[in-house]
Amino acid sequence: MALVLVVEDNVDERAVYVALLFYNGYEVLEAGDGQEAIQLAKSASPDVILMDVRLPTLNGLLTTEILRATPETESIPVICMTGWDLSRERAQESGCQQLLRKPIPPTMLVDAVKNALAG
Repeated sequence: MALVLVVEDNVDERAVYVALLFYNGYEVLEAGDGQEAIQLAKSASPDVILMDVRLPTLNGLLTTEILRATPETESIPVICMTGWDLSRERAQESGCQQLLRKPIPPTMLVDAVKNALAG
């Protein structure tokens, strides 16, 4: 069973993502900010990370850049999620494999995780 780290500061949105992924057969870890995401990524080595862009302390793009620069986490696929006006190019520059626009349809979220795991 694949392990997904969901990084989202909005508790309600995070609960929806966690339930959806769990229902689709994934193990799920949760983080509410960038610092917590970095610590969990290092300790748990998730198979994929869903990263909100707008987070307290460290935003999702900076968090992704740090993950990319850390040997233990550099190869974990990161899918960025945002409702903000962010270019795909900027998301890719930070190390995001894919950019999903909020609100994210459930099937699109699950498909993005499947695609990230498939390589």
